[in-house]
Amino acid sequence: MLCRLMGVNRRGFDDDLWRQDRDPDPEHEEKLEWFNDLDETSGNTYGSRRMPKALRAV
Repeated sequence: MLCRLMGVNRRGFDDDLWRQDRDPDPEHEEKLEWFNDLDETSGNTYGSRRMPKALRAV
């Protein structure tokens, strides 16, 4: 009933609850920071092919 009121499907709601219970992974957070920095410096022009190559070069 809560999912219907919020307008979300149950799977998405359950996934969100599961993610909130986990401790943050410092390695994952660092990779996200690299990704966001690279995306910003590239002017948001790197796509799915160039981004992984650039991240491997870091």
